[in-house]
Amino acid sequence: MIKINLIILFLISYVYCEIIDGPANIRETPNSSLLFTIYDNVEVSCTELNNEWFEIGIWISFTEEQFLKDPLILQKGTKLYNSDGVIIGETLTDLEIDSKSSGGPKESKWYGTELFGYTYKTNIKKESIVENAFLELINSNRNGLSMDIFKNHFKQFDYREGLGIPGYQNIISYQVLENWVDDPSPLDRLRLLFENDILIAVVHSRELNISNTESFDLERERKISILKTFVQDELENFINMNKKAYWGVD
Repeated sequence: MIKINLIILFLISYVYCEIIDGPANIRETPNSSLLFTIYDNVEVSCTELNNEWFEIGIWISFTEEQFLKDPLILQKGTKLYNSDGVIIGETLTDLEIDSKSSGGPKESKWYGTELFGYTYKTNIKKESIVENAFLELINSNRNGLSMDIFKNHFKQFDYREGLGIPGYQNIISYQVLENWVDDPSPLDRLRLLFENDILIAVVHSRELNISNTESFDLERERKISILKTFVQDELENFINMNKKAYWGVD
């Protein structure tokens, strides 16, 4: 029996999730013991690819009866349910759950936890990775990066309004948050900066190769890729103000 050491996370209001190309086997570590399988088209929180493997996290729910068991052991072949009561996978071994959560009013109490594991790169749909979709979009529209081009992209990947930049009230930004597997209180993963409805820069936490742009280090292991042409003094100030935007952010 494999015991999973789970870290209970507070579910944040919005984090875009990648989509399983499945069914996908989830393992304890890369190339190691099987834990559970996740069915096709299920959403998971996904780290950056590392040596051809993704670490994923997924929320599962269970009954009050299961919640009260100590220890709670999900036997091999147990169906896994999401918060809507939909079957999203099943266990491939006996799993001992040593950390659980509950909440909500008495009449609609919920019980659940998060499961973590590793899956091979082909088990995540490439088109569901926001950086892939963004690069494809700008590469096909490089001469006209107006905000209108990104409307469907924003909707698909659930962008929200992003950090403001001190001293640049005329610039607005929209962002997707980083995964909650790495950080239960994630910062921006991909943030697009617009001036007069034109894309002028991209902040990113993951590798992002935008042709004909130069990238600069920011705070919190973020980089900024600049699309707009700045004179040197303006460029330095713009980068410094983007660094300052992270000061005091948890």
